[in-house]
Amino acid sequence: MIEGLLKQIADTFKSKGYHVLFYRSVGTNSVYIKLDYGVAHTITLRDHVGKAKYSYKHNVFVNKTEYYEKDGRYYYSPNDLDKLVKNIDNHKIDLINKYGESKYREFMDRNKSKGEQERGFWQYCKEW
Repeated sequence: MIEGLLKQIADTFKSKGYHVLFYRSVGTNSVYIKLDYGVAHTITLRDHVGKAKYSYKHNVFVNKTEYYEKDGRYYYSPNDLDKLVKNIDNHKIDLINKYGESKYREFMDRNKSKGEQERGFWQYCKEW
């Protein structure tokens, strides 16, 4: 199910012009998707509760049946992907309205450069 969600989400955002990077976790049944090098947030796809030290803005749980928000984070069921897309689109629009498109691109370039020097996600991720 996670692979199907990855394809659906990545294809949707790619078709909307987002830069899509993803990483399949080695130790768990999770996939992490960074949009626009993380400027438009990271999405996790999973079937389990994550580690407390990591907190992602957008979380899709394959075993959840309803959408909810808590502590500034969003939790989606597989049936709530329209809400996921809407929330991320709105966030991107807000950033572009606040800073402008050129600054948004600058943020992407900065995150990409910074990420290339870090281990973990950036070391193993693939482009969609």
